[in-house]
Amino acid sequence: MNAMQMNGPISLSTVGNTLRVLSVLIAFFASHLVSATFSSNVEVSGDNLDLRGEGNFKWFFFDLYDAALYLPSDVESSNVLGSTPKKLILRYNRDVPSEKIVEAGNELLKKNCLPAEFDAILTDLERINLAYESPKKGDTYALSFHPKRNSTILYFNNVEVAEIEGEEFANLYFRIWLGQHPVSERLRDELLQSAS
Repeated sequence: MNAMQMNGPISLSTVGNTLRVLSVLIAFFASHLVSATFSSNVEVSGDNLDLRGEGNFKWFFFDLYDAALYLPSDVESSNVLGSTPKKLILRYNRDVPSEKIVEAGNELLKKNCLPAEFDAILTDLERINLAYESPKKGDTYALSFHPKRNSTILYFNNVEVAEIEGEEFANLYFRIWLGQHPVSERLRDELLQSAS
């Protein structure tokens, strides 16, 4: 006696339920995939940095951007916010108003900084915030820091749009993605996944 004879024929509702469960599982796993392909290394101020991790950031059901973090191969994750050379690339998967980027960034910085630290970078923060344009689907923002240049550099579609001098600004600004209270803990962990 085969399974079909023992249990009877499979009903259409059982097939429909199975297909619904499969589609939910596929959607879940697909939502955790990075849609962009990032290069395995980049150059920052003459040094080669390796792709350390990549991930995707969603806000509720909105797929906002894919991200990649580049660091020297010998950097430990505990040093990522120090004077380490680094580059973070954000490739947008939808249009986002620049005001939303600035507003979210400011709020995240407040969560990751002491009030005195936030106040100390306010002038520089206003300068970098003025450089943000509203990205469209496919646009990229990148942030880099290198101790040789001692500056945080913001790029929009590979064009430098702002430069803020000083290591302190870099250490605080990168906390938006890599700090204790980042835009997404899952994204932060994906970006740092290979860091020892």
